[in-house]
Amino acid sequence: MQEQNIFNNILRGSSVVLENYAEKRTVYENLQDMLKPVLAQCVAKYTGSEAKKEKQALADPEYLQFLDGLAEARRGYHLAWAKYENLKTQLAVAQSMNKIKVVEMKSNTFKT
Repeated sequence: MQEQNIFNNILRGSSVVLENYAEKRTVYENLQDMLKPVLAQCVAKYTGSEAKKEKQALADPEYLQFLDGLAEARRGYHLAWAKYENLKTQLAVAQSMNKIKVVEMKSNTFKT
């Protein structure tokens, strides 16, 4: 019965963990996809050679703010991934415990 409670607790929390993981991953990937377009917008603000414009754009406050947001999204994504992996591990442990219990029950049945 205790194993069933553990399994139910894991399943109850799983939807929240999975939704959070999917959301954080989507946000991070969308921001990652915007990296070059945001840089291009910043490059367009400056004049001079392409190298000079890119150098200025890389130091542009708008681009730096975007990079901060990307870093925060990456951190959230990695944290959500770690929670997802933890959930998978908990589930595997619960399944193993359940299998052990079944084997023990079968073993005790044959002894009597």
